[in-house]
Amino acid sequence: MKFKTRLRVTFISIILLPLLLTIMAFVMIAIYLMNYSQGLSLTDIDYSMMSENFREFTNTTDQAYYVLLDQAKEDSSRLEDKEYLAHINEEVSRKSTYIIVRKGDGLYYAGNEDAAQKIFEKLPAYGEENLSDDSGYFYNELEKYVKQIDFTFRDGTPGSVFIVTKVNSLISRHLLIDMFVAIIVILIFTSLMLTQWIHKGVFEPINELNVAMRKIKEGNFDYVLENRGYAIQHTTNVMAMSMNAAHLDTPYPDVTFYNNIPSKWIESLFNLKNTINPIHRKVVPSMYQAILKETICACIRIDGQIIATGLGILDRDYIGIYAIHVKEEYRKHGYARQICTGLLKEGMKKGAQNAYLQVVEGNDNARALYRSLGFQQLYTYWFRVQPDENGNFPPEK
Repeated sequence: MKFKTRLRVTFISIILLPLLLTIMAFVMIAIYLMNYSQGLSLTDIDYSMMSENFREFTNTTDQAYYVLLDQAKEDSSRLEDKEYLAHINEEVSRKSTYIIVRKGDGLYYAGNEDAAQKIFEKLPAYGEENLSDDSGYFYNELEKYVKQIDFTFRDGTPGSVFIVTKVNSLISRHLLIDMFVAIIVILIFTSLMLTQWIHKGVFEPINELNVAMRKIKEGNFDYVLENRGYAIQHTTNVMAMSMNAAHLDTPYPDVTFYNNIPSKWIESLFNLKNTINPIHRKVVPSMYQAILKETICACIRIDGQIIATGLGILDRDYIGIYAIHVKEEYRKHGYARQICTGLLKEGMKKGAQNAYLQVVEGNDNARALYRSLGFQQLYTYWFRVQPDENGNFPPEK
């Protein structure tokens, strides 16, 4: 994601995320306070109660009230029919309204068993319905609006029908407290989330950019190549020493020296290195022959076959040691040490006061040999190669 896009997403998130979470919290808390806390399961929640006023609630009660009042006047015995009562209860326009029928002092029918248990003991007694059709009872602590119709069961038991409607105040003390807590939680959550997002999406790229600018300013070309996808290959350690610190006690009777570089020596070097690339075998000999500096070529033969090679190149008071190779089955017999010692001593005879060489990273045996001769690490260098269009790198050679 681009840096500019990250800033836009962060800005929008700071505004919209707390707003959306607050709206969600308001809706959930309001639903809970108006329904779930009063005995309804979540599947029975009446979402319309969040937006309708008291008059609309009482209208629902009145609709059921007049139906049941007419029935009580016409044939009160039907109020004993629980199937009829269930039918009326189902026709109530919202789940927040339900019917209770009391027979004597007991509960005869309840359209909402759980909610009825909470209000049943508080319902007005038989004969207390002497109110106008427009009036009813309001139980503030239960937030219930109740209308009563008295009738007599066929067995002479006094009965009452109650139409109960929940009337919740949307803005209540509990809602305000819960919303305050919810907003605090939302702000903390949003702060933590956005802090993490900003840290990863904004500050880290800025820090990386600062590092890049500093390295580019310092002329760190390797850093530029790394960020362009170039991979490291051929890591090499350069080692050097003063001849005064050299440990050259090993005799080298098996070593033969040449002042030039014979073709047979070059061919043997190819065989020791397992060089089969035809281009290398064609170009490298001319490169050796083109060396302008004085050279000391060394080898060890066994049964007429060259099994170890080495090359010294003299430059002012330095001698560089190159091409130290030993045939695999003859390694760890001291032949490499003989060639190095011989080249260094021959170089001292020609005025060399210092020596250097290169060893590939990971060739621990060679580094141990060179350290035992007195060489110390000077610096490390490497090559970087660019991947092809498929993202693949050429093999190391």
